[in-house]
Amino acid sequence: MVGVLAAFLASFSWALAAVLYRKALTGFSDPWITNGLRAAPTLLFLLLLAVVIGKIDDFYFSLTNIHDLTIIFVATIVAIVVGDTLYMIALRNVGVSIGYPISFMYPVFVAFLASFILEEVITFTLIVSLFLASIGVWLVSYKAPEQKTPLGKRKLVVGVISAMGASSCWAIAIVIFRISVRTADPLAVDALKILFLLIVFLPLLVVKFNDIKANVDRKTFFVLSLGGILGIGVGDWFLYISLAEIGAARATALTTSAPLLSLFLAVLVLKEKVSKRQFLGTILIIIGVILVSVTEVLR
Repeated sequence: MVGVLAAFLASFSWALAAVLYRKALTGFSDPWITNGLRAAPTLLFLLLLAVVIGKIDDFYFSLTNIHDLTIIFVATIVAIVVGDTLYMIALRNVGVSIGYPISFMYPVFVAFLASFILEEVITFTLIVSLFLASIGVWLVSYKAPEQKTPLGKRKLVVGVISAMGASSCWAIAIVIFRISVRTADPLAVDALKILFLLIVFLPLLVVKFNDIKANVDRKTFFVLSLGGILGIGVGDWFLYISLAEIGAARATALTTSAPLLSLFLAVLVLKEKVSKRQFLGTILIIIGVILVSVTEVLR
């Protein structure tokens, strides 16, 4: 039950974070800077949380463990530095209602990579699920939704490709993070990931300090920070708990509710227009993801 609840809470946290990122990116559109700005507030929150729940010793232990540091560093570069930057480019270009569902194809990519890296058999169910998910991507991205500001073809293409790139990066990283939570505490893994994120982006933030000061107001920074805390902080922590408790296949199956949550939030909060085609495409993506995930659980 702990793993199931954690997976659902991860989905909800990510969906809320997506909306907050989108709002922040409308005020300042540089995805690299926005990716780095959220790191410090999120790290501070996680360290305070570790102190409150008595996990700070686990963080210190992982900080001195070369094996844990290496695994988490590689996963952080793939998932957060590359994957999340692509994700923010997608949100900036095509919005939550398109970028988020496509990005959440990552469990399909997890199964696809496992079939080669771990030499697992590519089943008929896997082929069907990949086909359904691909049709879903086409339906979601074939026609831009009606927006207050017209969405050009170039922005649509860049947004869709960025979302698929983010999905691929997250799939690779999930396999790596699954290894790390076997020996390290999930909260320690999350905090170390954010620490690495801050270190990687700190030089850029220093160089771009004047631009940040001129373009990022307090409201934008607050919204971005809250998005980071919910997304790569609380949401990812819940994911790592779920990975540790019930494994990658079942955990990813349970997080497939996130695209629908984000779709509804995009309509309610951001007032994005969602067509029937987009809604159907989202459903097909989710069905494809569930088919792969359930198959992996039953094997």
